[in-house]
Amino acid sequence: MKRFMADKKKFFGIVAIITFFLLLVIFQVPDRIVDRFGEDQAYLALFLIAAFGGVSVFTSASYFGTIIAFSSAGLNPWLLGLAGGAGVTIGDSLFFLFGNHSRVIVSKNIDKLMDHARSKLERFNKWSVPIFVYLYAGFSPLPNEFMTISVGLSGAKYRIVGPPLLLGNITVTILTAFIIRYAGI
Repeated sequence: MKRFMADKKKFFGIVAIITFFLLLVIFQVPDRIVDRFGEDQAYLALFLIAAFGGVSVFTSASYFGTIIAFSSAGLNPWLLGLAGGAGVTIGDSLFFLFGNHSRVIVSKNIDKLMDHARSKLERFNKWSVPIFVYLYAGFSPLPNEFMTISVGLSGAKYRIVGPPLLLGNITVTILTAFIIRYAGI
């Protein structure tokens, strides 16, 4: 019971930090946020928000809100992409592992379907799974959780999925930062 309470306190502590950053982003002018944190800490804040806030479909708004705020404050889109993309990949990797380890509890029909889908993709081209992961993570407006769980369920290896997932997350963050910066938002 003590461990449960300790884990609960850690969880609520993280939620409180994310909520604080989200409220800061909502109620502050982006330039003030960067001035308050400093540029280096802003990249670290984005990494943490991406790692913890980008873990779910429901909390990803805080991630993109932070990118919008920091990009419009003039932070480097390339560094935003590296910090944010690396953070989001941590969350996405957890969903991949969830899907991968869930294979033992899914029905045989789903397991056969996922094996069949993966073998079809791999037969088409050995690069088809990594290319699919990169394109989905980098250019799809849909959350990565659905893709990472599905790819994990298919039994794909993380060494094949991880690098294109990271590159896709970096790409979408850089594109978002540049669009915000040059759209004048």
